[in-house]
Amino acid sequence: MRLWTVYAKEMTETLRDRRSLFSALSYSLLGPLAVVFTVNVLAAATRPGALEPVAVCSGEARELVAHLTAAGFTLSPDAAICLHISHDYSTRVAEGGTANVRVLADLTASGTTVDKLQSEIQRYARTLAMQRALARGVAPAVLVPIAVDVQNTSSVSRRAEVIARLLIVFFLVTPFFVGVAAAADATAGERERRSLEPLLCYPLRRSSLVLGKWLAVATVGAAGTAICVIAGLMLMQRSALPELGVRLETGLEAAVTVTALLLPLTMLVAAVQVAIGLLAASYKDAQSYLTLLAFVPAIAGFVLSGERLAAASAFPIGFELAALAAPLLGSVTALPPFAAVAAAELAAAALVLWLATARLSGERILAQV
Repeated sequence: MRLWTVYAKEMTETLRDRRSLFSALSYSLLGPLAVVFTVNVLAAATRPGALEPVAVCSGEARELVAHLTAAGFTLSPDAAICLHISHDYSTRVAEGGTANVRVLADLTASGTTVDKLQSEIQRYARTLAMQRALARGVAPAVLVPIAVDVQNTSSVSRRAEVIARLLIVFFLVTPFFVGVAAAADATAGERERRSLEPLLCYPLRRSSLVLGKWLAVATVGAAGTAICVIAGLMLMQRSALPELGVRLETGLEAAVTVTALLLPLTMLVAAVQVAIGLLAASYKDAQSYLTLLAFVPAIAGFVLSGERLAAASAFPIGFELAALAAPLLGSVTALPPFAAVAAAELAAAALVLWLATARLSGERILAQV
């Protein structure tokens, strides 16, 4: 029961420390919000905006103007986008020559409309080319000797893969960030407050003390991770993913699966954080070291891909990066068994906790106070 007494003490202090709770919950909420904001920005960039009016500033081309009007353009003599048609346009078109059409506009302010205008003029030019070929007895297919048709064999679109990877990185970084304040306060912070020495005077095994602190940090990490996953997937349900043609699994089953896959890593991260906190010379140093540690999965998330990710999938972080794609994207990837990786991560956590216990058993830890 001594272990659970330490655990209850650490959890009580953590719940009283609003700074630690704010640090944990703020990341859990801000991370998914950042992903949803990115998705909505991408969707807004792909939405077809209203086309600006176009003015025919010189020349005359009734057929071309009719084509542009049918394509949705509005003609206005006061428009900022000017269409200059060469004076010999009709003659050149009738003779089968090339007529010049010039578009004058501010590409910074009207880039979308100008791109659409250029595309429609080129489409009209291709139609004229086909008509000329037919008039001369030439099959239109002669003008297009090769037609390229690209088909995607992947069940997951590239855009969905990128968005899912961004979400996975946030989920993976969560247990590293949410436990920073709790781990630093339970180890180096307690030593600076000079409350560690009286605690060591109690008839309490050092292993129970370390395990109690570890369980408290792991609880904060697991709770923060669960909040991040649930909030993230709920927000993704209300994002603009359908506008991007992206489908992600955001239901309860996906949330439970993602949280379960991250749980063993959360246990290992909590053990490493407790060990680093006991090794740090001060609370400030502990926070610095733990913050630097939190960037490891973020860097791995952007570095590991393809063959490198497949090679790293047998190790912590690499396995989670590859495995979390399955519940989110519905993809099937050959991975090491989850039980084997989870057992390895828990064994590594036990080893780290044993080293932390050895550190706490020595008298040198009190000499740093």
